[in-house]
Formats: sequence, structure tokens, C-alpha cells
Amino acid sequence: MTTSTLRDSTAHRLSRLEWTRLAGPLAVLLALLLTAGCGEQEKKAAPKVHQFEINVSVSDENDSPVAEAPVLLDGKTVGFTDRDGLFEAVINEQAGAQVEVAIGKMDEYLVPEDAVAGGTLKLSKSLDGKKKPVPITLQTSVRSARKDYLVWLDTNCGKYLGSEKCQNIPVKHNDQVVAHTDEEGQAHFSFQGVPGDKVTVSLETPTYKPSADDDEDDTFVMKPESPSYDIELGLDSEVLRITEEFSDPVAAAKAKKKAKRRRSYRRAKRRKAAKKAKKKEAKKKKDDGVIDLW
Repeated sequence: MTTSTLRDSTAHRLSRLEWTRLAGPLAVLLALLLTAGCGEQEKKAAPKVHQFEINVSVSDENDSPVAEAPVLLDGKTVGFTDRDGLFEAVINEQAGAQVEVAIGKMDEYLVPEDAVAGGTLKLSKSLDGKKKPVPITLQTSVRSARKDYLVWLDTNCGKYLGSEKCQNIPVKHNDQVVAHTDEEGQAHFSFQGVPGDKVTVSLETPTYKPSADDDEDDTFVMKPESPSYDIELGLDSEVLRITEEFSDPVAAAKAKKKAKRRRSYRRAKRRKAAKKAKKKEAKKKKDDGVIDLW
């Protein structure tokens, strides 16, 4: 793993560090001038800049390392954890400066609010009496944001299509076939997702393929054709229910025309029968010698 040096990652810190570097020689020159002028001013040394190590370790709820976790220094991203869940760097700063190291937001994980380290940079005395910068260490565990979801699909093909048309329909999750409808036209599958994400569930409906032995009753048009459903995942694990009613508008239109013709035929037949009955009644009256004055 490579340790990088963060030379004042934020703009204000960079400006302060450059000023510190310039302030050293200027302070010495000013002290010499004051000493020469009055002899009473003491020479002041410039504040010393130290190298403070930053060590970050991120794992999940199963103690597995988490890669690509964003590391923030004073609110700005300065790097990401490696495949071992580690990030190391060095910052040039003065003792007593305020520094905050934190883990940024991630889509796949929930970052705890206490995933923060830092504060006042300090020096500690080593065994040889020398002062040594105290490292900034952040070790935290994040929790997966993924939830379990179940999709339950129920289809109905109506009287013009027949239930067999709703059987064995491929069901897709984000363009991948994950299930087929059963004899009842139903299907279900489960998956994991992140709340707020959108997924697409779609059906690949059958289409009519003519053959030489087909007659008019074999043709069909299935509507809606291969419908799809865009779903936004909720915060909790849940059952996502989808109900679809399929129809054959061409067959329905033909059936409507046939029904209309049948109704017209029945009305004409009734009128003809009534007219025939009336003639028969008139003939009977005539044969019986009854004169109809009206």
C-alpha cells in the first residue's frame, strides 16, 4: 500500500502552510532588526511543521474489508480505501491545529455518524525524549444498505386469449430472465437492492407465428405487448406485487361484430316470424268467416 503526503489538502491550509514557510525567514530578519535597534527584543522561532500520519481502516458487518470508501479531510475527499479497506497518508501541519478525518457517503453502505477521527494535533515524547507527532487513526465498520425484495406477478389472459397464453411467459429483472409464469399465469422471484434505486421488471409476451395449418381461430394479438414496470425500491424489505390483464383487441372486435350480426339476425327472424304469424291469423279468421272491419 502506498502512503501519500497530503500537502495541505484544503485551500486555507495550503495558504497557511505557504505563509508559515515564508514567515520563518521574515521573522528571523525582523528579530535581528529589532535586536540591533533596541537590544531588548528576543528572537522568536517560526512555528514548526510536523508530519502527521493518517491511518484509516474500513470493514463491513462481516469484518470484510470495504474498498473504495471515500476518505474526507476537513470535509473534502482526499482519497479512497484500497481493496484491503485501508488508506494511509501524511499531512504537513503544526501541532495544535484542528483536523477532522471522516468517511464519506456510499451508495452500497450505511456509514455511522461516529465514523470521524481527529481533533487537535498533538506531539508525544518518545523514549529518547524527542517529540513525535501522534497519528490520526480512524477504524470503523459500515453496514450494507442492500435489502431483500420479492416480486409477485399475477397475469390473466381473458376469454379471447385463453389461459394457455399466460403460461410460460419469460419474466425479466433489468433485462435478465429470472422466472417464467406457471400454469396459473403466476411467477415470483427475489433479489437484493438498495433503497432509492430503480429496477425494471418486464414480461416477454408471445406473438402469433402463422403456419400452413392455421385457421382464423388460431391467430391472436396479445395486448399489452411485452409490458415493463419501473419500480423505485423502498426503505424496507417488501413484496412488490404486479398484476396484468391481457386481451386480444382484434378477437374482441371480431366477436363484437359477430354478436352484432347475430342480434340483427335474431331481430330479423323475430320480425319475419311475427309477420308470418299475423298472416296466418288473418287467414284463419277469413276461413272462419270473420270479417275484420279494421
